[in-house]
Amino acid sequence: MYKPLDTLKCMKNLLLKQVIFTLGEKTVRRGKLMLFTHDEYYVKFILQTSKSLNKNYEIPYPFRVLHGDSFVKFSYTIADLCKKNQRKIDMVEQNIPEVVNKFHDTRLTITIIDT
Repeated sequence: MYKPLDTLKCMKNLLLKQVIFTLGEKTVRRGKLMLFTHDEYYVKFILQTSKSLNKNYEIPYPFRVLHGDSFVKFSYTIADLCKKNQRKIDMVEQNIPEVVNKFHDTRLTITIIDT
């Protein structure tokens, strides 16, 4: 899988800060971002919870990464996968299985909740 080398450099702003992971409108994780790494298919996070426990959180590598000073958005939308090519989008949507992953056609946002 091809990944630009600087794709996850934007994550450095979030290190050692209290962050919240939201999938759509739902909060899925919260804590201090201690470390992140990536391999071929996954981005891995170590979060320190409010009880000072370190928890691992692993998510699939996104199709597109958007970022600002206090947030990073991982896009898993079909439009970003197909680079907004409608013919490809239609082909992909015809072959979607009945049971899909929770990241299917959504965006995961990681936001700093303290400054």
